[in-house]
Amino acid sequence: MQSYKELQQECELLARRLEEAERHRAQVERELTLEKDRIRGVLDSMADGVCVVDCNHRLEYVNPVLEKSLGSPGDARCYEYFHNGTAPCPWCRKDEVLAGHSVRHERAYRKLGRTFAISGTPLQRADGSVSMLEVMHDVTGQKK
Repeated sequence: MQSYKELQQECELLARRLEEAERHRAQVERELTLEKDRIRGVLDSMADGVCVVDCNHRLEYVNPVLEKSLGSPGDARCYEYFHNGTAPCPWCRKDEVLAGHSVRHERAYRKLGRTFAISGTPLQRADGSVSMLEVMHDVTGQKK
């Protein structure tokens, strides 16, 4: 059986280890926040439209280019936001992307009067879920 002094020393050691673990956790959290801000800065500065769509067609992210053209998405689904639709678009490639495939296609957006070359790619989330990252490049001028 341990003496009181040995138990006290063990408790002090555990307390120091806990403090060290907490400092490490806080440092990792700061680094993750910086990385997230850096990535968001890249997406926000792109000239093309960029959005992230989850498995339920919810818009998780819309960059300023899209917001300038279409406004804030609020809690709209992608088909509502982009096409004023009431159901998922029949041409939607989300399921392919969420299955792990990158896709490319063109789509005319009547709401904007523009045509876009669209690249969709899987975006693995920290929790293991997958969302779709889409980059929309305006090709209207090239089409005319």
